Parts: sequence; C-alpha cells; structure tokens
Amino acid sequence: MDYLLCIRFGTLRNYFPDELGKSTDYDFHKNGKIKNYCPNEGPGSQKECKTDLDKIKAGCLWLFEQFFVKNQKSDINIVEYIMMWLSNMLSITNADEFKNISEFYNKHIENNKYYINCDNDGKDCSDSLKKITGCANYMEIINKKKDLLNISIENMSKFYDAFKLLCSMYTEFNANTPDCTKYLEKANQFVEKYANLNENSNNTDGSSYRQVLCTLSNDYDNFKKKCNGANCMDIPSLPPIKTIKPHVKSSEGNYEQNSDVKSSSPILNKLIPVLSILVAIPIFWGISYKILCCGSGLYLWTPYSVQYINLIHICGILISISNSISKKLDKNKNYQIVINESTLNRYCSGNSCDNDLDKINAGCLYLLDSFFKDSSVFRSYAKSNTNIVEYIIIWLSYMLNLKEQFGKTNLQYFYEIYIQGGDQYKNSITGVTGYNSYKDLIDNKIDLINMDMSIVPKLYDAFYTLCMMYLEFDEESRNCSKNSGRAKEFVEKYEYLKKNYSITKNSPYYKLLSTLSKDYDNFKKKCSDVSCKDIPPLQSIEKTEINVNLSEHSKLTSVQTSEDASSSSSITNNLFIVLSIFGAIAFFLGISYKYSLFGFRKRFQKQKLREKLKNIKKRINH
Repeated sequence: MDYLLCIRFGTLRNYFPDELGKSTDYDFHKNGKIKNYCPNEGPGSQKECKTDLDKIKAGCLWLFEQFFVKNQKSDINIVEYIMMWLSNMLSITNADEFKNISEFYNKHIENNKYYINCDNDGKDCSDSLKKITGCANYMEIINKKKDLLNISIENMSKFYDAFKLLCSMYTEFNANTPDCTKYLEKANQFVEKYANLNENSNNTDGSSYRQVLCTLSNDYDNFKKKCNGANCMDIPSLPPIKTIKPHVKSSEGNYEQNSDVKSSSPILNKLIPVLSILVAIPIFWGISYKILCCGSGLYLWTPYSVQYINLIHICGILISISNSISKKLDKNKNYQIVINESTLNRYCSGNSCDNDLDKINAGCLYLLDSFFKDSSVFRSYAKSNTNIVEYIIIWLSYMLNLKEQFGKTNLQYFYEIYIQGGDQYKNSITGVTGYNSYKDLIDNKIDLINMDMSIVPKLYDAFYTLCMMYLEFDEESRNCSKNSGRAKEFVEKYEYLKKNYSITKNSPYYKLLSTLSKDYDNFKKKCSDVSCKDIPPLQSIEKTEINVNLSEHSKLTSVQTSEDASSSSSITNNLFIVLSIFGAIAFFLGISYKYSLFGFRKRFQKQKLREKLKNIKKRINH
C-alpha cells in the first residue's frame, strides 16, 4: 500500500461515494476523462453514465487506467484493491444480479473493448503496458489474478471496509509530529475488523480469501512499524492468521500463485510505502522494513531520495492548479478556469466568486491555507520554510499576467486590491515564527511583487519543465531517452534565463535559479542511479559569471554557498511536505496527475551522505 494508491481511491470516492446515503456536490462526469467510459450518449454527443451500474463500470476502468497506464504501475497485485472497491460498489448499489466478481467479469469485462484494447487518450498503449506489467491489456492483468473472482461480493466488501480504514491510517500518519492516541484508536478498529475477517470459514490455506487477508496483514504490520519508529509503541499486533486445511475445495477458489510473484504477499512485498506522510525519520534512520506475514523482502530508505519526494509534493500541488486554472488563454483571450467552485466559494466575498480574479485569488488563498493554516497537516514543517511562498507568488504572477488589463503590473494591482485591501490575507495565523498573517509572509517576499514581469513566464516554464521531469521519472520502467529529452529542454530554458536577464546575487530571481539548479542536480543523480547517463550537466548560477544591470557594467564572481544556505534555499531540502494534501488537492481540483513512485536503492551508502543530512539525523536522534 502506498499513498498514491489510497489517493486515487479517495478521488473516485469524492465523485462517486462508496457509502449508502452519502451525497456529493461533485459531478461524476467531471472526474478527469472518466465519462469516456460511460455507455450512453448525453447532451452534445458527450458520453454519459445514467445509472449506478454505468458509473461502477466506468469507475473500474478509470482505476485500471490510473494505475497501469497513467502512473505505469508494474505491480498487478493492485487488482486486489480494485476488486475490493468493485465488490463494495456492487453491494451498496443493490446490484443483486451479481453474486461474485466472476459474474460481473463474464458480463462486463470479458467482451469489453476497453479491457481488450489498451487505449491511452486515443493511442494504442498495449506495447508500453506489456513492458511495464507483462500484459498487453487490462483483461490479461485481471486473468493473472483470476482466482480472486470467485470470492463472494459480500466478503470482498468486508475486505474493502478494512482496506479503506487502513488507507486513512496511512494518509494521516505523521512521523515527526505523531498523534499516537489517534493512531491507536484507528489501529484498534482495524484489528477488530481483521479479527472478524480472520474467523471467516473461507479463510483456508491456499485460498484466494487467504491471499487478500495476507495483503491486509502485511500492510498493517508495516504501519505498526512506522508507528514504532515514531515512538508510538502501543499499536496492537494482529492475531495470527488461522491455519485451516481445506477438507474440500474452497468455495472461494484455491489460490494459484502467479509465476511473476515470488510469494503471496501483495503490493508491500515489492514496494514499502514510499509515499507515507512525512517519511523524514525512517529515511534518515535508514529503517528497513521486512515483510513478516506472507513472504519476505528487505528494503532500505535512501536518505537523499527524500529530496525527490519533497519536490514532487510541491510540483503536484502547483501543476494541479495549473491544470485546473489553465495556464493558457482560450481562443478569445479569456481565462480557462475549470475548478469546482463550491470549494472556492468560502474564499470569495459573499461566498461567490464572481470573476476570474476572484477565482485566482481563491486559488491563492487555498494554497496558503494548505501549507500554513493552523489546521494544516503541514504546520510543523511548512511554517518554518516560508520559501514555499516564492513558488506560490511565481504561480500567481504567471496566471495574472496572461492578460494585460490593469495599467500597473497585474501582480501589483492584485496585491493592492486583494492583499493590502482585503481582510483574508490579514487574518491571524499561528506557529509561523516571525509572521502573524499571510500578508506578512508575502511582504517578506515583496521584491517578487515588484519584479520584472517579463521574466515570470520563463521562470514558471523552467520550473514546470523540472516538475514534469520528476513526475514522469519511473525507476522501474526507466525511459532514458525521455528523461534526457526533458533534461535538455530544462537546461536550455535555464541557460536562457542566465544569459538574458540581469540576475545579481541580491535579485529576487537568484535564489529561485539556485533552487532549480540544485533540484536538477538531484534529478541527474537519480537518473545516474538507474544507468541513464545521457543527462546533460548544468552549471549552477553560483558557479557562473552572470550579467548584472548594464548601467553598472559589473559582474558577480562565483560564490560558494554554505551547506546551511543550501539547505535554506532549496525547497526540496527545506520541506518535509505532508502527502495528505494531495487528497485535498484532488478533492479541490477534480483532477489527477502522475505521481511517480521513485524506487529506493537497496544499499545504504553512509559514506556518500551529505554532511548536512548527517547533522539532521543527529538532531532527530536527540
């Protein structure tokens, strides 16, 4: 189990609740391109899902697409979780025509073109899917786990209930500011559900039921270890899995182990949950997690890899907003804003966003709340790393300056009307040392408000390209050619910025370029780890003679940034960002984006750790 897996199910739940009587303000058809899987013609020749069964069929296909095509997951054990969701949805929607998933498979999967032909936005993806999973389409993936299809819908629904609870435990976990009481409460709830599942008569040796139970057991054991690592020592252990020899062939079907899987352990036997909330402590301690239940495996956190995870977090948030408040104008030179406004209304005067600026302002406030509000899960980390504000301002500047309309620079106009003239940016915030409000945070970066707007698109474009490099990188199914192409694109944009703008050490852009340079170097190291050697070098701004204002005709010599300065300047080194914000962002934006899971090296090479990471480790241990 990992964060990405849980968040995809969470996104789908926002649009199609998985509980009886629970309503939603979201339009099912606006969840990405899920409507493409709907069977009916709606208004304007658009596809439409008219019944719950239509939505279930579309939702199931959407999950397969998200995990195996969009995010290129190679672990077909994910099918277990999809089958849990499918069973639960068939159960709560009273689809009495199905007693088990096998019946659904025969009627809606076996001859369905979307399961037979791999399609990615109109392009054949069978070759790429086969390279990743060994299967050319979704049906082949399902067939490798076909033994699950005979588990009753009733039993799989109970598994889903436990899985959903365990997902919430993973997404709420915070290693650096643990809430042990809360973790214990939910752990006790899970143990109770698990104990009931363990007593089921279908829980026999070798059965498919046992396979799924083992999945939950492994996932829980890893959560317990994470809690122990955060000094939450009271998390209860699960009762041992019952050992029952089947007298006859189990009604659930015998478990036939797939040749591609060395044991019956599920996702966590291959991938320790890399994307758990605030992985700082286990990363710096180099904790290894060994699977105890069904099979075993040894995995080590690579300390410098935390930098990659942190940049992915900030990229995910800002690119998500870019995809919803489009970074391009339409053909009539108007903004393209496609955000769920019911979420934004609370940030607007009179609970209504009446114009584009109101909506952009609401997006900005939402970002600030996500990182700095008192109730934010980021409170212990982002609040001491206010450089996040720089990235928010760059995004805000870029969006505002898509259109020329206010005489002054649009950012200055926005600052005067919404930040100086409004109340929301002046509301009190706590826990951010030296700052009492969002206005204080922004005023500390006031030089960015007054910067030359001509550089903003270039800065944003370079940052966006770097983000895409990180989000597209996949250690398991590496694509060196694609990585190299993106890297060359970034280097060109970075060099253009250095050569064509007057950037002195004291300029508002200097720190941003320095951050981009460090993050690029980290990406280059990651590529080198998987033998992608054709990544071009980048000469950092600290080591480059850079042009200053032409009226001064001077130059800035090379400077050596200290380790402490390096730490404070780079978002990736500063921010241990909590991944649960992606649940909120997905809820807020109604979109999903590729979130690449970087695998971690199995050898922990202490001699290569940076000295600053050693210092951090010492501080954590004390």
